[in-house]
Amino acid sequence: MTDESKTRPRAITALSVFFLVGAVLSFTSSVSLILPGSFLEPIWRLNPRAHDSLIRIGPWAVVLLFAVSVSCAAAAIGLWYGSRWGHRLAVSLIGINLVGDIINALLGTERRAIVGVPVAAAILACLMSTRVRRVSNNQMLSSVGGLSMPKFLLRSRGPRRTGSTSRLPVKEAYYLLYE
Repeated sequence: MTDESKTRPRAITALSVFFLVGAVLSFTSSVSLILPGSFLEPIWRLNPRAHDSLIRIGPWAVVLLFAVSVSCAAAAIGLWYGSRWGHRLAVSLIGINLVGDIINALLGTERRAIVGVPVAAAILACLMSTRVRRVSNNQMLSSVGGLSMPKFLLRSRGPRRTGSTSRLPVKEAYYLLYE
């Protein structure tokens, strides 16, 4: 294997961090809606219209933000480990965001949404680049960048050998995330 195939592309690292930040921010926002008037309340100074809109939605806003948080965290983990499902989830999340930005910009409900259109398009272009897709299509090492998958995600391909001291022989182990 070449050195290129052993390293995680910088784009994957950046996108993983991007989705992780999205997970933390949406989780923090959902907690601030659960605890109005708490020390988290000042975060809404950045976008008071969003706060008002989410308050009007009621408890479903918390559910929505929590779902976004879990989805972003899953995309970050999936991208980090180079899984196909992580790549698909990331593309889906950015695609949904792009459609939302376009609709908001066209309807005039949020004029600043137009800024998100080229940003989302650039992220989608990055996600669809050959090098990034190659990672999620198992064409690179499964231990990308020297970080291997957690052991609980390993499984034996065939029947377990009797008398074997090792539960998961290295040659027979593969990652569930790549099935």
